[in-house]
Amino acid sequence: MKKSYLDGNGNTVILGAIKGLVSDGNEVRDALRDFRPETVAATISPEEAEGGLLKFLDSPFEVSISDYETIYGVNLSRFGEVMVPPPMFIEAARYCKENGVPPGGP
Repeated sequence: MKKSYLDGNGNTVILGAIKGLVSDGNEVRDALRDFRPETVAATISPEEAEGGLLKFLDSPFEVSISDYETIYGVNLSRFGEVMVPPPMFIEAARYCKENGVPPGGP
């Protein structure tokens, strides 16, 4: 995972994570805990965050995946453990839920 901290009162951190890798989800979790942002932006829609990820956190359920996602996961697995939903999004949603950060920011 790549991190880019921009500070000097701007207090911004940009995390580059690989969708699906458990190790990158762990790094996102650790970075969010260290940085403690008031706003989190992710490359998913508010509907996916509210309707999918937050519901998954409350009550995990089996996720259906497409053939494309299966092929992606098989190829990605040579770099480490893979999970659906993507751990980077799960950890961002968990941080927001635990810290009162509303989906889409304040």
